[in-house]
Amino acid sequence: MFSPLIDRRRFAAILAGTAIASAPPRRGLMTLGFSTYGMPSWTTERALDTVAAVGFDSYELCILPTYDSQPTKLTPSRRRALCRRAIDRGLTLTALMESLTPSADDKADTGSRERLQRAAELARDLGGESPPLVETVLGGGEWDKIRGLYRDRLGKWVESLDGITLAIKPHRFGAMSLPVHAIWLIEQVGSTRLKMVYDQSHYEHRGQDQETLVKKAAPHVAFVAVKDVEMKDGKATFQLPGESRAPNHVSVLRGLAKYGYKGDVSCEVSGMVFSRPSYDGLAAARVCREKMERFMREAGVR
Repeated sequence: MFSPLIDRRRFAAILAGTAIASAPPRRGLMTLGFSTYGMPSWTTERALDTVAAVGFDSYELCILPTYDSQPTKLTPSRRRALCRRAIDRGLTLTALMESLTPSADDKADTGSRERLQRAAELARDLGGESPPLVETVLGGGEWDKIRGLYRDRLGKWVESLDGITLAIKPHRFGAMSLPVHAIWLIEQVGSTRLKMVYDQSHYEHRGQDQETLVKKAAPHVAFVAVKDVEMKDGKATFQLPGESRAPNHVSVLRGLAKYGYKGDVSCEVSGMVFSRPSYDGLAAARVCREKMERFMREAGVR
């Protein structure tokens, strides 16, 4: 397990109890991480310990309202302790996972912006000088009818984060379901703080050319999520990475590297998986690391 050295300034910050960063990012390399979204009933401390013990470089912290790591549950003292825990275990915090839907209702949108402000505060407290991005899907609807609303709300959302990057994730069951949709929003909003999450599992079995998708998306990608997907009775069913034949993770990783991506590759366990009665979070994390580490090695990107 990698154990980063803590310089005097960072060590002094720990002793002083001020906000500090998690382990420093490995610049110029892709990191392999795990999302605590796949540990819905665990304490944050247990999740971090497990992610580190399994051998990941990094982690995404799920801050949805039902999770132990939602901002309102993380007191200042607990945030400082989590910072120290991550440093001790050599973990880099790369993203905070939210799930927000732009609404035409002003009151609802105010609630979303308040959640984003709490996320931004948590990002600074846990990330220090290298705060994680905040990522979210955008909900359902018909793209052509709702994209104008998305554009208008996202501009305000980015302002609410006050310097923290927002990464939007195209989801096959959402209105924004393809990278081209996210690219349109990013270009319309015109902020360097609005980026994309790339997750090939949402584009498989939809008649899309993978190489073209990666090439067009790569300049806008700030975070990569990975899992598998297969079609069962005409419906998309998500699996752990490497459990089915799609996506071709090696090809996706090579393409992202070719077009300059140097960031986190985060294993995401779908709710379709962790809702099963037999689900084991530790076993799932081990499968993710084993499969994705092999794919990254075959892709020559790590």
